[in-house]
Amino acid sequence: MYYFKAPLYEKEETRTLLRDAMATILWKLIEHYAVPLKRMDIPGDLHTFWMEVRKQVYECQDWYNDVWEEKLTTYKGKISSPEEVNKFVDKVQINEVNAWVLAPRLVQRQREQQCDLIAFLKKNVMLK
Repeated sequence: MYYFKAPLYEKEETRTLLRDAMATILWKLIEHYAVPLKRMDIPGDLHTFWMEVRKQVYECQDWYNDVWEEKLTTYKGKISSPEEVNKFVDKVQINEVNAWVLAPRLVQRQREQQCDLIAFLKKNVMLK
């Protein structure tokens, strides 16, 4: 325990001495109890590092099971490709409710369709 004498009217000096004493105690505790680890040993992704440490601790326990393994698993989200998005959008029926969002897609669909004059005329009952 650190002991220092300071009159009550010297608050700033007392505060400085107390802060230094507490910092010294903290540093000694860190030196005594800390795991020896160098900065270069810490990976860039600290979350993955922490999950691996937890996994190592849990694997040493008797009660380690699949539930903990599932909780420790990190899943990467799936990134949709433009083809997948376009497949979905092509299946959507365009109506008055969603036309303001999908109108550009409707115009693109109509441009991509091949012009079939006979089918167009049959549809419009001009040719029988």
